[in-house]
Amino acid sequence: MSNKKIMVVAGETSGDLHGSNLVRNMRKIDPTLKFIGMGGHRMQSAGVENIFNIDDLDIVGVSEVFRGIFKIKRRFNKLCEIMDKERPELVILIDYPGFNLRLAKQAKKRNIKVAYYISPQLWAWGKGRIKTVKACVNKMIVILPFEEDFYKGYNVPVEFVGHPLLDIVKTSGTREEILTSLDIKGKPVVGLLPGSRKQEIRRILPALVQAAKIIKNSLSDVEFVLLCAENIDDKDLEQVLHNLNISIKIIKNRTYDGMSCCDLLIGASGTVTLEAALLNVPMIVVYKASPFTSFLFKIFLNVPHIGLVNIIAGKRIVPELLQEEANPENISSCALDILNNSEKMSDIKNKLSGIKEQLGRPGASKRAAESIYQMLEG
Repeated sequence: MSNKKIMVVAGETSGDLHGSNLVRNMRKIDPTLKFIGMGGHRMQSAGVENIFNIDDLDIVGVSEVFRGIFKIKRRFNKLCEIMDKERPELVILIDYPGFNLRLAKQAKKRNIKVAYYISPQLWAWGKGRIKTVKACVNKMIVILPFEEDFYKGYNVPVEFVGHPLLDIVKTSGTREEILTSLDIKGKPVVGLLPGSRKQEIRRILPALVQAAKIIKNSLSDVEFVLLCAENIDDKDLEQVLHNLNISIKIIKNRTYDGMSCCDLLIGASGTVTLEAALLNVPMIVVYKASPFTSFLFKIFLNVPHIGLVNIIAGKRIVPELLQEEANPENISSCALDILNNSEKMSDIKNKLSGIKEQLGRPGASKRAAESIYQMLEG
């Protein structure tokens, strides 16, 4: 064993989480490994020397990228400088495709191996980027079952390791215990999940709150919980929640506990749909991007659904309300249709239970670490 240097780069909260688990598992294989790069507090606690912290880089959508372009460019150039100075044996890129695929090109120019963990959603939109992947990425480490066949179809080295959420999504007790510990007495309980970025809070949370008020008028005993990512600033929430005539309990740092005690979740698309499936809680997918990003989606989107559970199932098993459809009236109507129909609720739960079986076996981060470490040895 030697003191090999590895650059690892994540740009979002979920990437920070999965990156931290990956790094911990790689350090179990070889404690002498040195990690540098870009991530959040989780990766830092796992032993990554963060050149930049991603906590203020919550950018999603095309127009938002334009507004943050100078900050992104500075970070990109600095990481390229670090590659020249430190000469890492390997660069590990975690999702975040707009940034990381460009970084893959720079690593390739410097003859540095590239492992890409957690694939960009090229199968949904951006198939033109497959040329970059094929030319610059030595191995794709994928976490969704259909992604392996996708990359094999383009002759890209790929390995499916299973989904890391299988090891992460856990609760602290039974539903009854969690309800008691969180002091939740409502029946039913509806969870609101506006996302982990400031832009999502601003665009999605107002519609969720207004929908909650409509639902409350029909179901007087309903209780609402707002499940927030830990990086969300309370000030951003207060801008939306102030002066409301509705009680909403805010839960931070116990997201899975909060989700598990809900009868229905309403929230932004993304990883949360898989988390809901693993907890077997029905959900409504709501998403609103900027008009320009939405325009591009309509042109380039190659899949009929945006919710990951629907994509994996190959059919719509949870409702999706996007852009102008994601208004309080539609959200509340869809929610009441599920909450007032036990047969529909049971049907969604049965279909969600089948998703878990398609996500592989527990131990994804360990298998990913072993696969990537083999690249160092090779």
